[in-house]
Amino acid sequence: MDWHNKEEVKKYHREYMRGYRQEYKEEVLATRARYRAKYGKVLAAKARIYYATHKEERYAWQKAYVQNHRGQSAASKRRWASNHPDAVIAASAKRRARIQGAILEPISLEAVRLRDKMFCGICKKKVKEQDLAFDHIIPVSRGGAHANWNLQVTHRSCNAYKHIDSLPSQIRLAI
Repeated sequence: MDWHNKEEVKKYHREYMRGYRQEYKEEVLATRARYRAKYGKVLAAKARIYYATHKEERYAWQKAYVQNHRGQSAASKRRWASNHPDAVIAASAKRRARIQGAILEPISLEAVRLRDKMFCGICKKKVKEQDLAFDHIIPVSRGGAHANWNLQVTHRSCNAYKHIDSLPSQIRLAI
């Protein structure tokens, strides 16, 4: 090995460190955890500053990465969506509400579940997890807010058959 060739030295060091991290995996993870626990807030602040000052660079990098790894990116997105169905539903509802110009508040679907005790707001029967849907009591298209107090637990089938004309019978705000 030529110790004067920087590229060779970098490659050697990279391989050495990879082997070290594999051999002493537990110790390395413990050291990282201790470091993050001690300097977590400082690291987060530095990351926020970096992201704020390098927005264009990061956007360009992300765009290039996605274009070069289309299949991988799509599979990763599908995997994330299947592991976070509530987040997907919430993001979709938030987007529709934003387009409609509705009032947007932070949503906690878990809080809505607990408040309604998993009973359908339309038929008043118990809702199973696999049949769970969330419904705006006052539809966003009619000026309703996208907020916890305007959401209710429903069956998918009840929510699909609910019509906007039946709005007055639907209103039951928990105050």
